[in-house]
Amino acid sequence: MEDNKTFTQEEVNNIVSKRLSEERAKYNLQVQQKEAEHNAEIKALREKYQKESLHTKMLSALTKANVFEPNEMVRLVKDRVHTDDTGNSYYLTDTGEHLSIEEGVNHWASKNLWAIRNDQKRGAGSFGGNFVTDDPIAKAMKLQRK
Repeated sequence: MEDNKTFTQEEVNNIVSKRLSEERAKYNLQVQQKEAEHNAEIKALREKYQKESLHTKMLSALTKANVFEPNEMVRLVKDRVHTDDTGNSYYLTDTGEHLSIEEGVNHWASKNLWAIRNDQKRGAGSFGGNFVTDDPIAKAMKLQRK
């Protein structure tokens, strides 16, 4: 004779409830893992965006300050640029003062005049116009030009 086990409705309910709890726990774990992966990806993208945004701000400020080779000079000022917990960026001076990036770059440029591009146009100088002089060198130069 076969032993057919029969279940009461309460036993069936308990078995189904237990199975559902196990599946729900497994599903919740998968959801948490996916959420953690997505949050990590979002965090990485935010950091990349912030870094590129800071680079762009520094490059723009260096260009406005008429710095020679602004792309290269970013390396010299980037260690002074920080971002606080709220996401605001600032330039930190030697004295600990927080300045906007543009103000900070201008501060840096004023202390590093060697980095400023000289865009002055060469003028006519002393040999460019009609003038009278007793300078023998100037007379010689003028004669040689003819």
